Amino acid sequence: MAHALENLKAPTDFVIYETEEVPEHFEDEGRSLSTYISGTTKKVYAKLDDFGPPEKWDEMYEEKIADDLKKGIHGRFVVTFMLAEEY
Repeated sequence: MAHALENLKAPTDFVIYETEEVPEHFEDEGRSLSTYISGTTKKVYAKLDDFGPPEKWDEMYEEKIADDLKKGIHGRFVVTFMLAEEY
């Protein structure tokens, strides 16, 4: 998790953890980082979602979406970790 949090920053919003050693490299014009960390037996993905500044959600989103965001998250960014079979 610490590795993903260190590497998820603009423009990179997606990290792919491979199951076999590969040289760390960027794909999709820097948007995705492909890397390897020992001990992973399944491919793992980490995705960063930026919902914008919370104080502007009412302006940025429809009312229902803004209300749902206010109920579910308490900040601008959300990191989701997924196993290959979930993605």
